[in-house]
Amino acid sequence: MPDDLVALRVDNKDHVATVTLLRTIMDKDFWREVPLVFEEFSADPDVRVVVLTGGDEIFSEGLDWAVMAPVCMSGAEVASSRTELMMFIRGCQAAMSAVANCRKPVVAAVSGWCLGVALDLLAATDIRLAASNAKFSLFGVKTGVVQDFGVLQRLVTIIGEGYVRELAFTGATVDAYRAMRMGLINNVYGNPGDVLHEAHRMAAEIADNAPLAVQGVKDVLNFNRDGRIVDGLRYVATWNAAYLPNDDLYEAVRARSENRPPKFHGR
Repeated sequence: MPDDLVALRVDNKDHVATVTLLRTIMDKDFWREVPLVFEEFSADPDVRVVVLTGGDEIFSEGLDWAVMAPVCMSGAEVASSRTELMMFIRGCQAAMSAVANCRKPVVAAVSGWCLGVALDLLAATDIRLAASNAKFSLFGVKTGVVQDFGVLQRLVTIIGEGYVRELAFTGATVDAYRAMRMGLINNVYGNPGDVLHEAHRMAAEIADNAPLAVQGVKDVLNFNRDGRIVDGLRYVATWNAAYLPNDDLYEAVRARSENRPPKFHGR
């Protein structure tokens, strides 16, 4: 395991690796560390299950705009800038795919806010548990962005098109119990300590099973959906390379800095 992790903390015990998000936003360190860590889990025979968690009040607020803004807010008329944006998107997609394609099952324990790109990460996990204080929002439309790191491709296989379209079109916030009714969350527990305890209990139960059989089950389940996801990821990366930047995105950034609601004009 890399010894210079700063965005993630990794603890290993009894064949279960616990990954804790140490920062509330997904910054450059996050995007660098996630693929390294999850690819190592895939190769490590001592790791049989992964538990992914964050803070008690914030699981993750999603993408750090300081990472994306320089890529998508300049040089719109230059082909090389659009190519740079497409490669940036594909790099972030690859980080999320490292979670989804990890050979070991990944159990998410979510407490507090899970926003934007955090849902891309959540959709890449296998089993999702939540504390009663968890809240979820796929708010790309409120910032002028088509979310492109995998949530639209993966979430539809988890909760179905109707709910995905509702979340993606409205950008609304849903609580843990509504998320469970949708099928996004397997179960809801009282507080952050309870959900993390249950995630580890479930992980231990999985780890006691024949590891190659568990990995085979995940491989077969992933095979059934991977073709559609891969095609969708390539399509949305190309779409956003052409679509961003735009006036609505600039307006969203300005409105955020001025602490006011944005006024979009579809330009």
